Amino acid sequence: MLNIDDGKVKGEPDQITITPDTKQGGLRFSWLTDPAVTKTVIQYKVKGASKWESKSGTSYVESVTAGYKEKAAHRVEITGLTPSAEYVYRVGDGGSFMSEEKSFTAPKSAADKSFKVIFYSDPQSESVENYMSFKDSIDQALKICPNPDLMISAGDTTQNGYKSTEWEACFEVMGDYYAKYPTVTVAGNHEMKGDWNFVSFAQRFNMSGAKTGYPQFDRTMGYFEYGDAIFVILNGEVTPADQKAEIMKKELQWCKSVLDASDKKWRIVMTHAGPYTSTMIRWTYGTTTSTTASIRSMQWALTCSSTATTTSTSVLP
Repeated sequence: MLNIDDGKVKGEPDQITITPDTKQGGLRFSWLTDPAVTKTVIQYKVKGASKWESKSGTSYVESVTAGYKEKAAHRVEITGLTPSAEYVYRVGDGGSFMSEEKSFTAPKSAADKSFKVIFYSDPQSESVENYMSFKDSIDQALKICPNPDLMISAGDTTQNGYKSTEWEACFEVMGDYYAKYPTVTVAGNHEMKGDWNFVSFAQRFNMSGAKTGYPQFDRTMGYFEYGDAIFVILNGEVTPADQKAEIMKKELQWCKSVLDASDKKWRIVMTHAGPYTSTMIRWTYGTTTSTTASIRSMQWALTCSSTATTTSTSVLP
């Protein structure tokens, strides 16, 4: 088949995701478009209301290989939502290129300490056909846990993070879920494959960010508060190998600063590989004792991870 470039911009938003903001009540949105689309706008309202609210955001253009299959990544944050209200929204440039109307339920009031989570890991696949098992699993989970407040993934969304075709296959199957449920995703080792700086991951998930001095990794991490819990997301798949120990040290220092500033009762840390496994050896290259002591001093209540373990309770001092 012969494809001819007709010169038209294909600017419709694609691969829309929602991520919880740092403080309960806010949400972070991201989506991809053709690089020619530079404006970033979300329009939203309580379902049934007549007036749309509008918020502008930012965008940037990047790709794993410069100049090849570049996409504009758009991100915007909204706050002040009415707790537990159902909203409808659309994203795009505010003009010709807008998404279909979608919906989400606003975070409940922070005074309500209870919330429901669907936790999963490693849906990594390569094709639409293979991602159908991921969809089937989530559909079953939604029967048991309908209307979850959050979805949490411990990573490895794709098999090969550098392949845009795999991300496209994932969103072709799971796009409606990402656009409806606030989802927190950890960067896994398969997101890192061929994409050492996690370009593709960062484009698709609007994380709140970290402050470690490594900006290429900071944008893959973040934290948020929900109910009486604080969640901190770390990236244990950083490279190069000879700098990993120092990078992880900075991550743990940042993690401690976030936890120290929070008054939440439950401290939950998310990593792709569990910290009390052989991965900790890879993190620290022989300094596991000091790093384990550092983790224990932070009094993590729970570690949500993927490789080697699913969830593991930290030993409190």
